[in-house]
Amino acid sequence: MHLDNAVSYLYDDSNDDILVQITIGAVAPPQPSISGAAVAAPSEPTVPAPRDFALVGTLTNTTNPQQAVSADAVISFDKWGGCILKISPPLYGSGTCSIKTLDQKSGNIEIMSRGALVNIHASGTVSGGFISGSYSAESPSIPELPQSGTFHFAMAGGLQNPLRLSDVLSWDTVKSGDQEFLVIREGSLVSVHQKDGTYAGRRLILDQGGNPIVVIEDSSTASVYRDFKTKAVLMTWVRDGNEGYFMRPNSGGMVYLDRFLQPTGWSSIGADKQTVFVHDVNGDFELFDGDMKPLGIRSGKTPSGQIYWAKTTGNITEFLDQSFKSLGWSSALTKIDPVALV
Repeated sequence: MHLDNAVSYLYDDSNDDILVQITIGAVAPPQPSISGAAVAAPSEPTVPAPRDFALVGTLTNTTNPQQAVSADAVISFDKWGGCILKISPPLYGSGTCSIKTLDQKSGNIEIMSRGALVNIHASGTVSGGFISGSYSAESPSIPELPQSGTFHFAMAGGLQNPLRLSDVLSWDTVKSGDQEFLVIREGSLVSVHQKDGTYAGRRLILDQGGNPIVVIEDSSTASVYRDFKTKAVLMTWVRDGNEGYFMRPNSGGMVYLDRFLQPTGWSSIGADKQTVFVHDVNGDFELFDGDMKPLGIRSGKTPSGQIYWAKTTGNITEFLDQSFKSLGWSSALTKIDPVALV
């Protein structure tokens, strides 16, 4: 499917159900480690850009301390002072850039990259032909959490063919009914914008053949992942301030994952038109109501490994089988007067 047809499909009035921004939902491919694209030029640099010059090296996304991800990167300056950042897969975030500050005495340097969905700020030190430091990436138009990492570049001579923006990004204007959209692509990620560059709330993940397989619907606090063809919700990312989590459908309920798609031990199910949350701690479960208040119901195991439930109401605990049917057993907590024992 061509991208113009894909965008028309997303914004077609006959597909209103796919346009609904929801804050609950469910699984899709993990998000790339750095997100965004760039079409707008960065703010005016305070340092004259070098001419016919390049920095060649590596970016390492360390947002997940258990699984750092590295990629080759190039910063290219042409003879007019233009600056292009190219980031290779599996990371992405290519676009325009500029040297914001450079202290000749200390060697401290700041490099900014501004794009349609992501702003990257890198700060480091120049020493003996090398530049190293750290960076942060923020995506103000989508509800992703900030990401961070490190970089190491070596100074090189000018490239025979300095990079142009069209070497790292592709874009086109497509129509959907009476509306026109700007579509920007970097590798397998496509973002849809209004004609003025304002993000229009849709991203696409493409397969190797360039066909859309997942559509991401972004709102201010959530990103809903859907199968492009079936519209089925695969996974939902929910941002809550400086934290966030994924929700994934599972057997009629939801499983909650952290930002790195690792289990949190929490899930939820629907019961009598109410939501019941389940907390798993090393195989023992406790139930909570929709307001996250304990229901007084916990699971346990017999010495033979059979699972049972214990429901506590006041001082009385009733024991139930796996189907929550009474086992005919209960226990009572009695308050003992220590004086009476003397």
